[in-house]
Amino acid sequence: MQDVQDILDEAVHLKNVTGISMSMRSDTEHILLQSGYSSARTKRPFSLNDRFQVGSLTKMFVAASILKLKDEGRLDLDQKVLDFVHHPNLHPNLTIRHLLKHRSGLKDYISMKHEGKALVSYGIQDYYLPPALLIKTAAERSPNQEPGAPFNYSNTNFIILGMIIEEITRQSASDVLDALFTHPLELKNTSLPKQAMRLSTHGHSSLTDDLTEETRERKELSFYNPSIPWTAGAMVSTPDEINKWLFSLMSGELLEDESLKEMMSFSYTGEGTEKYGLGLAQFQFYDETNAVGHRGGIQGYESLALYFPNEHACLTILINQMPGSVGLIAKNIYKTLFLKNEAQS
Repeated sequence: MQDVQDILDEAVHLKNVTGISMSMRSDTEHILLQSGYSSARTKRPFSLNDRFQVGSLTKMFVAASILKLKDEGRLDLDQKVLDFVHHPNLHPNLTIRHLLKHRSGLKDYISMKHEGKALVSYGIQDYYLPPALLIKTAAERSPNQEPGAPFNYSNTNFIILGMIIEEITRQSASDVLDALFTHPLELKNTSLPKQAMRLSTHGHSSLTDDLTEETRERKELSFYNPSIPWTAGAMVSTPDEINKWLFSLMSGELLEDESLKEMMSFSYTGEGTEKYGLGLAQFQFYDETNAVGHRGGIQGYESLALYFPNEHACLTILINQMPGSVGLIAKNIYKTLFLKNEAQS
């Protein structure tokens, strides 16, 4: 365990990462480690319950919610989106499956402008924007959208999925996620916030507010507006609670076997060795190693949640800095925890 702690400490002290919190969970081990600070300004150390913005790890939860509704007979993955979300610029052949697989043809709203500013920049301002406006902005600028198009990662897809969840259940997406997952699994620090808030774990970013350029200044961010990323990336959690959820998912406790199989029906994205299923990605770590999960990045935070089928183990790393090299840190931890153990055996 000290070897893993050394990896975290090196990232903080030698690579100037503000703070890292990680969890590893398997049938036989449970490791919780942290390094650095929740705030570079106050130097406050982490507690195990400190919540991070987890960005696009949210997509795993939203996709699982859709599949859970399918298991309950309340929707079909090949059902038309227009059955639930009525917008003149959405293609009549667009299905829920297209959204989950990022093959909708819809462009990503996140970098598009609203009143002269990129929508993503409103994520650190107290400025509510409804999901319908986000969809309208993207749909109007995707005039040649064609469902079943080549893979194109677009946050717009998961905003629409959030609206579908609310239309079917007549509840907020936040309440649905609580009812399906966070309450049954007793995830007390995991939620999809309904309103702007301040987190005790501050974000730190050297990027411009629209995330397009890196600067020499590292800003500290405490204010958080969930209406911009919403069901595409607004959840907050801890690494251990993300791990608990992911381990339960992969152990077959949350979905019917057929739905979990569909969630993991991976196909190439055109981005190196990465594949994508339904709200889940498959990453190649080493020559013979694949991991399943998702990565996330949002102003001031980076995240990565991974399940390793060969080891039946989950690893989640949350960093309160952007950029923070979370992928490299994860590879070093995997190598230390698992490849070294193989060599010794």
